Amino acid sequence: MEEVSWTIPEALERVRAGDQTFTVFQQWVSSEEINDENVSEFVDALIAHPNNLRFIHIKHSIITDVGCSKIAEFVKQSNIIEGVCISKSPITTKTHFAFADALQVNKSLRVLKLYNEKITYDTKAANAFVAALVMNPRPAFDLRTEWILFFSRHDYGKDYEILKTQAEKLSYFPLQQSLLQLID
Repeated sequence: MEEVSWTIPEALERVRAGDQTFTVFQQWVSSEEINDENVSEFVDALIAHPNNLRFIHIKHSIITDVGCSKIAEFVKQSNIIEGVCISKSPITTKTHFAFADALQVNKSLRVLKLYNEKITYDTKAANAFVAALVMNPRPAFDLRTEWILFFSRHDYGKDYEILKTQAEKLSYFPLQQSLLQLID
């Protein structure tokens, strides 16, 4: 069986059946099928049935911060998910905060792309990711890590490197003092 599922009903069926060949969920065409309600059902199934899902790619959907927060909940609990890409969907920085929270625990996620044309750089959201990197650093020489979080920056595509550098600077101070600096 193919490792990729293209629809929520197919993905749900495969997860519930325990299909260990299912490793990628992709939806790249404009679709109202991908909404908060069915994404929540999908994530609940992922959490209830151990699986091999490694990548979630959702593009041009109507998923909002509610559905994305549910995906972040899965990321927080998964030790094998490697990538999440949610783009050109009506998300806000609330999604960023949910994933920053998940990354305080998750060690497997390497690719994170959360953007649409309306999300611009947000200092508080960036600081939440820096705090996650201070609390849960990524491997030093992991060349596969790529985060795209803020669409309209001159250094588009370099968010991980920028936030990691900030986290490394802060990690020289006691953790509690570093986190207090982020809040200010």
